[in-house]
Amino acid sequence: MGAPVISTAFTNRPRRVGLATLMALLACVLVAGTVSADTELGHKGTVGPHSLKDTYSNGGAKCTYVNTFESDTSKWWRLSWINVRPPVMKAISTKQTVGWRFVVQRSEDHGPWETTYRSPIQKQTAFSNTAAAFSAMGIKVIVPPPSSQFSNRHHYRVIVKMIWYRADGSQRGSARHLVDFYREKVDGEVFPGEEDGSCQGIKGQVV
Repeated sequence: MGAPVISTAFTNRPRRVGLATLMALLACVLVAGTVSADTELGHKGTVGPHSLKDTYSNGGAKCTYVNTFESDTSKWWRLSWINVRPPVMKAISTKQTVGWRFVVQRSEDHGPWETTYRSPIQKQTAFSNTAAAFSAMGIKVIVPPPSSQFSNRHHYRVIVKMIWYRADGSQRGSARHLVDFYREKVDGEVFPGEEDGSCQGIKGQVV
């Protein structure tokens, strides 16, 4: 098994943005106090108001790491758990049962994404003026060994699916959103969202 590639994940990487983009981001911060994100992947049927709680400072998912190796010159951690914040969902009209689940996908060396887990569907009642009282969900992660001695760069991302139900229990509409920001808990300390929209399976740091 080859040595993992050293990551500099805990160093803030500068964004290369134009002046107009920078000003737009600054305006968002001044108005809303934070920059929110998430990527819409599509809707089906009729859906109600909805959004993800996904910001740079408090990402839509949190990846927890455990220490696997430590020497005088480096430290290594392995992804062990992914927790996902529930979406904000309101009824299409008046009162309605709604539900959500999350899907975990894995990619090796930024190759194709493969679905590795689908959570159960959590259901609650929502109103047109009050969001459903969902709770967070999570899953333990087992990072596989690399497929070759030259690869050890698995990445994980989360898709949130939201569902609106009819009175008879059939599905009236659904929405899928990709989490963009991932908090990382390492050695008990939580770091804000990563820029590449995923969590690494193995992390390393030069001491």
